[in-house]
Amino acid sequence: MEVWDFALDAATADRIVALAEPGFRTVGVARMTGGSNSGVFEVRSSEGRVLVLKVYSDLFHWKMQKEVFVYERLRQHGRTAAPHTATRASGGPRRH
Repeated sequence: MEVWDFALDAATADRIVALAEPGFRTVGVARMTGGSNSGVFEVRSSEGRVLVLKVYSDLFHWKMQKEVFVYERLRQHGRTAAPHTATRASGGPRRH
């Protein structure tokens, strides 16, 4: 399966998001443009919250780690507009 062909349904999104946000209940999933090496989806909750969910293949897992690192560095240097991320690591979800 190539990541850019990955289809995400609400039930799968709920299982993924629950790793970091257990109370989040997905009511809608829409594929976003971009993400040439990852699948990018807008996930909407029953409360009106919107999250962006990115799915990376094992081959490009290092790119996710790089992206999280860059966001952390931006926040360390006062860039408050940097996205907050929740990643799935071997030890469970990590909040950044």
